[in-house]
Formats: sequence, C-alpha cells, structure tokens
Amino acid sequence: MKYLTKIGVLFILAFVGLSELNAQNDTIDLKRIGEKKLATQVLEHYQNYKNLTYKMDAEIEFKDKSFSLNMTYRNILDSAIWINLSHTTGIPVARILITPDSLKLINRIDNKYLLISFNEASSRLGYDISFEMVQSVFNARLFQVEEGKDLAQSFASYKVYRDSTVYVMQNVKKNRYNRNRRQKSEDQLIHKVWINDLFQIAAFSIEDRVKQQTIKVDYPKYQTSESEKYPKTIWFVAQNSKEHVELKMDVKKAEFNLPSVEMPFKILDKFEPMQLK
Repeated sequence: MKYLTKIGVLFILAFVGLSELNAQNDTIDLKRIGEKKLATQVLEHYQNYKNLTYKMDAEIEFKDKSFSLNMTYRNILDSAIWINLSHTTGIPVARILITPDSLKLINRIDNKYLLISFNEASSRLGYDISFEMVQSVFNARLFQVEEGKDLAQSFASYKVYRDSTVYVMQNVKKNRYNRNRRQKSEDQLIHKVWINDLFQIAAFSIEDRVKQQTIKVDYPKYQTSESEKYPKTIWFVAQNSKEHVELKMDVKKAEFNLPSVEMPFKILDKFEPMQLK
C-alpha cells in the first residue's frame, strides 16, 4: 500500500474522471433551451436532502496497480464529508474528513495522518480544489470553475448545444473549442457538462491546457431511493503527461436525511505525520 497516501489525496480532491460518456443509438428530440434556463432546470432537479450516506464498492487503478475497496461516504450538505475505506476482507485502510477549509486523512495501513488546508493542498499538489468541487463530484451537482457568481449566473455565459441524447454546456463555443484543439492552444480551461433529458448531470470534464491535465467524471446510470434520485455508478479518470488514475464506484445503498450522521475521526498517539512530496 505504498501508493495509499497519493491515492487518498487524489480521492479527496475528487478530480478524477471517467471514461467517455456512454453513447446511445437512440436519438431524443431535445427541446431548444437557453444557457441560464438549462442550469436552472438542473438545480431544480437536485436531490432534496440535508445529509446522505452511500455504501459503495470501489475499484482504483493507479500506476499499474489495482485495488478493490469497500467505501462509506457521508455528506452533511455544504458542511462536511466523511469517507471510510476498508479492504474487501474488512481490514481498515483509510479514513477521510473534509470540511470547507480543510482535508484530514488517516492512513490506517502505515499509521500516518495528514492535516492540511485546501489552499496548501492546491499549492503542493498543483490542483485547484474546493469543498464544493468534492461534494459536487460525489453528488452529481454543478460546480463553478470560476468563483464570483451564483451557479445560474455562472453557467449563463456557457454555450449550449444538443448532441443526440444529451445537452452539452461548455465555457467556449464548440467551433472555437475544436479550432483551438487543432492549433494546440494552451490558454484555455475547458469545462464541459453533459446533461440528459431529465436534467441530470450525465458527465462533466475539465481540461487544463496549461497544466496538461484532463479530468472526466461520468454518471452512466441513476437510481431512486426514498424518492431521491442519485448516481448508481460514478466513474472518475484523471490524467496528465505522467500519470493516469481511474476510480469506479458502484453505490450499493443510499440513505437520505438520517436523524443523525456520525463522522468519527481520531488520530491515535502512534500515528505519525504524513509528508507530501
């Protein structure tokens, strides 16, 4: 488990995204819709919860290594995220606690811990991350790549086009984006969101041309529990010129609005600080 520290941090950052959006043969007659209205429709179709809990099976591929893990994800909306990872045999692996201003991780295999702010994590790892981003990825929600506006206003400047079974929103025009790809322009942060006919997020991607990083997240299937729709499968893929990380999670059980949500996190005396390279 010598890669656990970096995998855990990547897991927290949640910038990892997945395989291409699954193509379908059928074509849906999507109505024309404006940018701001489309974003508003997505917001109106969010799950109506104050807290949620997922029980998941997770598969991680990193540096030609593959890991199968059991995972519990708990989220108090806009306040805290708690993740517990264990081997399929039940052996504890890691525990993560995320708040809007901090990341905390316990490596229970090597008896190490990490306490770090989002700003420090971004500086050391070279990625721009936030609590909102992590929460949005796991919960299939919109998030902003640029701060300063509310969500509907932020996405009002995006361009919308229809692609077979989905709407696509992106922060540059389609023809300009394709032209820039041919010219290998490196001055773009390309954010794309695929939205299905039920106004659920089907996938999103972020391409940072300066850092030569691509992040994709795919939600190929939704399911209903307690009248709430949630992503049944979450696929992540992150890659740059040096690394390729894949994470696939299959939600086995989802619970919403529990009377109380426990997020235990204790650093034992025998644990030593983790050093980020």
